[in-house]
Formats: sequence, structure tokens, C-alpha cells
Amino acid sequence: MAFPPSARGNRKEGHPLPHHQRQPPRDFLPPPDKLVLKEDQVKVTISLSKNSVDFFKSIARQHHTSYQKMIRRVIDIYSAHYGTGA
Repeated sequence: MAFPPSARGNRKEGHPLPHHQRQPPRDFLPPPDKLVLKEDQVKVTISLSKNSVDFFKSIARQHHTSYQKMIRRVIDIYSAHYGTGA
């Protein structure tokens, strides 16, 4: 829908209503307590090779995440695949 230049004002191209008259989008996200699934965690101390830690740190930086989370996820996936659920 094209508007004459004087009628456009603060409107986005092709939207018939001015910004202040538009309805906000419907909230489709679940509440915060449903987004964070807490699992029982146990703190451990582990010695890893420098090469392994450097690898995870490099990949984590590229994806803007924590290398510890990545290592934890790898261990979780491995134990889920090979574990007996004990």
C-alpha cells in the first residue's frame, strides 16, 4: 500500500497505521521458570589437556558461550548415549 510522501510520517513502509496505534505482538514465549530447566549438579574438579581446553575456549568464543557449558553438554550427551541411567 503506497502513501503519499506527506502521509507517511513515522510509519514503516507499507504499514497502514502509525506506530503509536499498532498493537504489540502477542506474547508467545513461555514464562522464565519454564525456560530454565535446572538439573541437579555436582561440582567436580577435573584436569584436562591444554589442547582440549584451548579447543573448547576457541569454539565457545565463536559462539558467545561458556566453554564450561560446552564441556558439560558433551559429557551429558555422552553419558545419555552410553549410560544406563544409574
